[in-house]
Amino acid sequence: MNDPRRRYVVNVGREPIFGAGCGPISPVVGYLEAQDLVFVLDVNAKFGPWLIETRRLFEAMDTLDGGKKRGLLRIERGQRSGRATPRRRKRLRLVMPALRAPC
Repeated sequence: MNDPRRRYVVNVGREPIFGAGCGPISPVVGYLEAQDLVFVLDVNAKFGPWLIETRRLFEAMDTLDGGKKRGLLRIERGQRSGRATPRRRKRLRLVMPALRAPC
């Protein structure tokens, strides 16, 4: 997770984490391996950045957004072109619908 060639974005439900609110799509900016904590920059200033255990983050991703599962998007820098390119996986497709349906 701390590899500078990779970036991660999560689509989570705030309800399992904070007890209220709908889900954002937010960047993951770090991982503290010794504590098993993920550092997320919430796109809503009301919530601000937060640290969360990976188990709780996965539970928040394992929720529905408009009837579809949320998920994780990994963006990895291509070695030849130097451009950032998404790695397409089944889970990636689950993240995208929330971009069209803000809370």
